[in-house]
Amino acid sequence: MAPSPSTPPHAPILSVDPVPRAGSPERPEDEGRYGDVVLIIDVLRATTTVPLVLEGGATRVGLTASHRVARSVAAEDGGWLLGERRGVPPEGFNFGNAPATLAGRTFDGPALLVSENAPLAAAATADARRVTLASLVNAGAVVADALAHARERIDVVACGFRGAPGLDDLLVAGFLADRLLRGRDDLVPAGATQMALDLMRAERDPLRLLYASRSGRYLRRLGLDADVGASADLDRVDVVPVLTAREARHGGDVFAFAPADAP
Repeated sequence: MAPSPSTPPHAPILSVDPVPRAGSPERPEDEGRYGDVVLIIDVLRATTTVPLVLEGGATRVGLTASHRVARSVAAEDGGWLLGERRGVPPEGFNFGNAPATLAGRTFDGPALLVSENAPLAAAATADARRVTLASLVNAGAVVADALAHARERIDVVACGFRGAPGLDDLLVAGFLADRLLRGRDDLVPAGATQMALDLMRAERDPLRLLYASRSGRYLRRLGLDADVGASADLDRVDVVPVLTAREARHGGDVFAFAPADAP
């Protein structure tokens, strides 16, 4: 969806991407690059789990796609190890990444979370001015943060599932887009924003769609049904995880997220 020709030249854009898009370094003006405010969504489950762990007291959460990298970083820096293989924490990990299990737990110091999809989106958006992790559990807080910090555009980036768009993330993208548009009426919808809004408005039972999504079905096969319900706990926390660093560690990237109000 392109902005209308009558759109004021400085009207901020609201864009939804069903999966992260690739930019072009040769064309800085290309919409493939992320430059302003970005909200990453991996509702099942990374961007649901991270706010809950920070709410529990963790000073930061590092996202990585590699169990090996997570182990190596934790051996050097200390911290909690969170991750799974087929629904079970690997040897040496403190917990899986199940929000139903981690909600309400107390953490101290840093944590590392292994996730398949969220680190890919973090890599694609890391050069933006402000990158946050969004889900239903922190929807109100992350929308308010985006509206407060956006200058030119807000990009809502759904992680999808193994490179393909996912109903679960697109549903949440529509929910967040609706709240963003209600909060600032001069935002100009672009990208897949209208599709995400239509999906959200057509589904009377959002939880049903989360269960029916590819990620939801995968979690149900692993016996992790409770995580789907926990991920739909709207506005449970007011924590906004903000990207503070991208580090190359032990042959892999670690993306550090800390609470927005952290010193």
